[in-house]
Amino acid sequence: MISGSIIAQLLSILLRPILTRLFSPESFGIYSVYLSLVGIIIVFSSLRYDDAIVLPKSDKESTNLLGLSLILNFLINLIFFSLVLLFGRKIISFLNLPSNFPVAILYIIPLGAFLFSTYQSLNSWLIRRRKFFSVSLNKLVRRSSEGASQISLAILKSFNGEYPLSRMSRK
Repeated sequence: MISGSIIAQLLSILLRPILTRLFSPESFGIYSVYLSLVGIIIVFSSLRYDDAIVLPKSDKESTNLLGLSLILNFLINLIFFSLVLLFGRKIISFLNLPSNFPVAILYIIPLGAFLFSTYQSLNSWLIRRRKFFSVSLNKLVRRSSEGASQISLAILKSFNGEYPLSRMSRK
């Protein structure tokens, strides 16, 4: 498990110089806002039942906690998505973000929180099942897919000079 974590962290560190050349400081600022908001929503998304998955003595209780965690995660992020649909511009104003901040970024925040919270729940399940190689592989795949998606966005930007989501969201 340690080696998988180290490799995943190294991958992230090695990608940083590439990403700083491909993205502007403004893009990193938007990404920082995105990560901050996802981090806040993650605290609420499964009501921390994902932490309890490893605790029960029986597998049945643990499986029920996994299911509960995933259901709560889906429902809470669906509520957040609905709030973004209804109050997107007001949320931007409330958070004191620039008026030209892309609303589309807000649309993908609940998706990011859902995916990360699902990852945490499944990771807890794998730890409970003592599938430590799978936990390491899971971390490596997550970091690799994050890096690949970030580089893919940079490549998409290079085709037309702006990100597809930012063009869509400015009204």
